[in-house]
Amino acid sequence: IASRPSKNSSKIWFRVARFRVAMAAKESQKVVVRLLPPEITEAELMSTVPETHQQRIKWKSFNAGKRYKGEAKPSVNSRCSFLFDSEESASEFTKDYHG
Repeated sequence: IASRPSKNSSKIWFRVARFRVAMAAKESQKVVVRLLPPEITEAELMSTVPETHQQRIKWKSFNAGKRYKGEAKPSVNSRCSFLFDSEESASEFTKDYHG
């Protein structure tokens, strides 16, 4: 026989559900630009992003890549994550930047 959930467990479940909804809303505003050349810098990347899109970016995170010499290790590509102020801004950036 299954036991009935306690009052505390229902409160915790509600908090987790609310957190997941908030995270899902933010994920649609997030754009990750991947497969960038390993040598590119954040300044070089941002120079390719139009000013209208840069004004709509709330947050960004740049991960630099690394070029390894020789065949032993594959190079690691750079990537950058952007968080836009709205879903429309994110989809517009994707259309303009990706093509």
